[in-house]
Amino acid sequence: MVKEQAYSNSVEVLDKRGGRFLRRTSTLEEELQVWHGRKPTSRLEKTQLKETQLKETQLKETQLEETQLEETQLEETQLKETQLEETQVEKTYVRVIFGVLQAPQIPHDGALGSVIAPDFWTTTVKDLNGGAGSRYEFDDDNDDEFISHDTWSCFKIKQVQTEPKLEYTWQQLALFVKWRAIDNSNLVLTLDAGQDIQNELDRRLQSIDERDPYSWQVVFVEEVIKLYDKSVWSLRDLVRKVEKTRGSHCNLTEISHLHEISRHLGHSHETLDIAINIIKSISSEHEAFWNERKICGPESDKQGPDKQVQRRLSALSLDLSNITRRSVSLKERLQYEINLAHNMVSHRNTDMMRTISAITLIYLPGTFVSGLFSSAFFQFSSETNNWVVAENFWVYWAIVIPLTITTFLIWAKYHRYEIKQAITFLGAKILGRKVEDRAKNP
Repeated sequence: MVKEQAYSNSVEVLDKRGGRFLRRTSTLEEELQVWHGRKPTSRLEKTQLKETQLKETQLKETQLEETQLEETQLEETQLKETQLEETQVEKTYVRVIFGVLQAPQIPHDGALGSVIAPDFWTTTVKDLNGGAGSRYEFDDDNDDEFISHDTWSCFKIKQVQTEPKLEYTWQQLALFVKWRAIDNSNLVLTLDAGQDIQNELDRRLQSIDERDPYSWQVVFVEEVIKLYDKSVWSLRDLVRKVEKTRGSHCNLTEISHLHEISRHLGHSHETLDIAINIIKSISSEHEAFWNERKICGPESDKQGPDKQVQRRLSALSLDLSNITRRSVSLKERLQYEINLAHNMVSHRNTDMMRTISAITLIYLPGTFVSGLFSSAFFQFSSETNNWVVAENFWVYWAIVIPLTITTFLIWAKYHRYEIKQAITFLGAKILGRKVEDRAKNP
C-alpha cells in the first residue's frame, strides 16, 4: 500500500557550488535526507577538540626534547589546521528546492518530519487563507548556543478570469527556509511557486544575504504581491465593464452576476487582510530572530542586514495595504451599481403599478355604477318601463359613508407627517406666489 503524500516526489533543485548555482532534478525525500545527514561540528565540539589538541601538545613537549625548529614546525602545523577549520566553517551551503503540494496529509516521520517543521505542513495542507511561523533549535549541552532557525509563510490568492466566461482559481504559495548558525547554510523549499517566482529567486540568488534567512522571505513576498495586484486588477476590469454597461443589469440574471462579482471581491479583500497580517508576523519574527542571535548590538551599523530587511518588509506591507484599499474601493463601486440596478427594477415595477392603477381608475366608475344598479336596491319595472328604487336604499349610504370616513381617518393617522409636510409645502408655495404678485403689483 502506497502512503499518500502531501508533496510531489519530483522537485527542481538549485545548489550553490563554488559560488555558482546549478539546477538539477531530484526528489524531495532524497534532498532532505542529504540535508539531514549533513551535520557540521558544533562550536562546543570544536572547543573541546582544540582543548584536547592543546593537552596533547603539552604532553609531547614534556616527553620530547623540543628544539627551536620543532616548535616552529608545530606552530605552523597548528596554524594551518586552524585556518583549514575556519575555511570549512565559513563555507556556505545553499540549496533551493521547488516542489508542488498534492494531497492533504502531514508527514511526521523521516527527513520530511525532522528537517521541515510540522507546523509548516499544517499551514500548507489545511484549508486556511495563509499563515506564517518560525522555529528555533538550541544546542542540547548549551541552551545559549544557537544551532538553527526555521521560518515559513503561506499565501492564498484568488485569480479571476473573464474570458471566455467568468471563472476563478485558487493559488496557494508556500515558502520554508531553514538556516544553520554554524556555517550560514540555507535550505529553501517552495511549494506551488510559479515559473515567475522561480525565475526571480534564480536571478537574485547571488544578492541574497545568506546570514539572514528572512532575505528569502522578502524576495518571495515581493513576487506574491505581484500576484495579488494582478488578481485585483482582473476584478477591476469586471467592475469597469459593469459601469460601462450601466442600465442593462435590470433582470434577475444580471443582478445575480453582479452579486457573483461582489463575492469574488469579498474573498479578495479577506485574503489581502490576512496577507498584511502575515507580513507583519514575518517582520516581528525577523526582529526576534536578530535579537536572539545578538548580532546587531547597539554599536552595529544601522544599515545592517536586519534593518534593510525590516525596511523592505515595512514597504511591502504598505504596498499590500494600497492594493487592499483598491479592492475595498472596487467593492464600494460595485455596490453602487447593485443599488442602482435594484432601484431601476423598483422604479420599473412602480411604473407598472401606476399603469395598472390608471387603468383601474378608468374602469372604476363604470364598475361602481354597474355594481350599484345590479344590486337589489334598483329594479327595472317592465310594466312602467322605469327604474324602481327600494325603500331601504338609505341603508346603503348609512354603511358606505361612515366606512369611507373611518378608512380615510385611519390612513390620515398613519400618514399624518407626510400630510403635514404636504400642507406646509403647498402653503409655502401659495404664500410665495402671493408675495411675488404683491411685488409685481405694489
